[in-house]
Amino acid sequence: MAKQQKVVHQTGTQDRNGKRSAHIVQSETYDDNLLPDPKTIGEYQAIDPTITTWLRARAEKEQDFRHAAYNAKSEQVRKTEQGYRIINYLGMFFALLVILSGMLISYFLIIGGQQIWGSVFAGGTLFFGAALFLNKVYHDKNKENNN
Repeated sequence: MAKQQKVVHQTGTQDRNGKRSAHIVQSETYDDNLLPDPKTIGEYQAIDPTITTWLRARAEKEQDFRHAAYNAKSEQVRKTEQGYRIINYLGMFFALLVILSGMLISYFLIIGGQQIWGSVFAGGTLFFGAALFLNKVYHDKNKENNN
């Protein structure tokens, strides 16, 4: 690994009301090397001849830790996404149940001789289902635009 640089950059914007957002630039450089440079290793070896073996062992431990930490983060993200997917499926299932039960109630109202109330109830149920779907699409697009 080598020296890495992380830069966060946000541009300033102005909305219709004249409000301005801040302009932020953040730069960070860090050394990601597991071992010191060869000159420093040579200086350490003059003090302790077995330092290279010790440094190699520590570098291997550090690398194993980094791999384990990355795998743990990846597993956590996978479980979170799986939970979101299950919640979305449950939401769609229960929305379908509500819409179907509303349509069934409107059917019984129409069969019972109340055509106006049955039709209004059916229209309200269909409007509710369409509003749920459009609200989900709207929030998903806003989430994508904010990320």
